[in-house]
Amino acid sequence: MNRMPEGPSHVSLFPIPPWELINKYTDSAVARGTAPPPPQIPSSTSYQTFGIQYNTDDPILRPLESFGFRRIYPQTCSRKAELKKLNFSILANYLDLLDIITRDPSSLRRKEKLDHIGQLFINMHHLLNEYRPHQARDLLREMLTYQVKIARETVHLGEQYLVRANETLSTAVQAISSDLPPTGGTSVSFEDLGPELDCLLSGIQADMKNNPPAANIKMCEDNVDLTNPFSSPSSSSCENAKDGQTDAALDPCIWSFLQQS
Repeated sequence: MNRMPEGPSHVSLFPIPPWELINKYTDSAVARGTAPPPPQIPSSTSYQTFGIQYNTDDPILRPLESFGFRRIYPQTCSRKAELKKLNFSILANYLDLLDIITRDPSSLRRKEKLDHIGQLFINMHHLLNEYRPHQARDLLREMLTYQVKIARETVHLGEQYLVRANETLSTAVQAISSDLPPTGGTSVSFEDLGPELDCLLSGIQADMKNNPPAANIKMCEDNVDLTNPFSSPSSSSCENAKDGQTDAALDPCIWSFLQQS
């Protein structure tokens, strides 16, 4: 005995596209260029759906009179009240139809009552379709609200990860700083820089201690032959540098270097 298939575990809001169509538009087929081209834009503005001719310039919801049916409810009305009236009229006419069929099934009133009930259903269906634009707007609003909610949750989650990353980095910096040996203050020595720079920087350092606001110090390398590595600066130039007789601007990097001693 064949068992009835169980219901679907997941119901999609929109219908699933046909597999015969979607399997032709795979990534590999699109990359190879074997996927069918998209349909061409129709040249005419009219089309036919379910045997009814439509035009692209027509309104989304055509009036009831354009289909050849009589409008029972007024053009401007309360849709909620009119739907209640139509529902009550359908029930009343249905009871009348049952009474007619019970008394005389071959009566001509039976066909008239069926036509009347059909007109009521058509008007009720058209009145319900007038809610379609409102339903579409509400559905779009709900979808956008859901997307905004997901985006906010994603941003909030990213902020939490950022805070945790900053805390981890701060902890790592503190751990590395605690493992490093303490460094004490060391005096700057110019002896390893050579006799030329030793005399120059010593004079600049002495002048900076005696006259800190001064920014002009005479460079004693003017009298030093830089092409000769064995030459030494003249004593007069070094003495002038120490006496503060200067006219050259000192580089700020040198000032920061000299202030360490």
